[in-house]
Amino acid sequence: MTEQDLETLIHWFESEKLTYYYEENQPQNILIKKYKDKIKGNSRVIGFILMIDNIEIGYMQIYPISTNIKKELNYNNSERIYGIDQFIAEPINWGKGYGTTFIRLMIKFLSLEYNTDRVLLDVRKDNIRAIKSYKKCGFEYKIDKDDKYIYMEHICSSTD
Repeated sequence: MTEQDLETLIHWFESEKLTYYYEENQPQNILIKKYKDKIKGNSRVIGFILMIDNIEIGYMQIYPISTNIKKELNYNNSERIYGIDQFIAEPINWGKGYGTTFIRLMIKFLSLEYNTDRVLLDVRKDNIRAIKSYKKCGFEYKIDKDDKYIYMEHICSSTD
């Protein structure tokens, strides 16, 4: 991800259909600072623009899960657990399998590059389309996060 991608991200975050599921409802100046920090490496979060045929279609980010969340979810603190967040931006690209493909690629990347034991994500309980995609990628329900969200996890293996 580069600074040139910020304009695209900001445009995507103006969509109510997207931000219903990917809650990024902050003023533009805060969003720009947040994502510039990721681009410059001043964040534990690494962001990626997702592309098909050189067309930007979405966003994904990875980050190590904090000790506090590991403790909250009863994980061993020595486990290498990464979180992922992602979206396919435009509804015209929803339901085409792009998200599933990118998630599978990211699981493989995390397994190979970071020797990750688990991948964790949270998803709105009513985002049935995303939950189906995550299940196709080997994610299983872990626990309710709150009234709106659940945690799902993928246990990494040598076949990822």
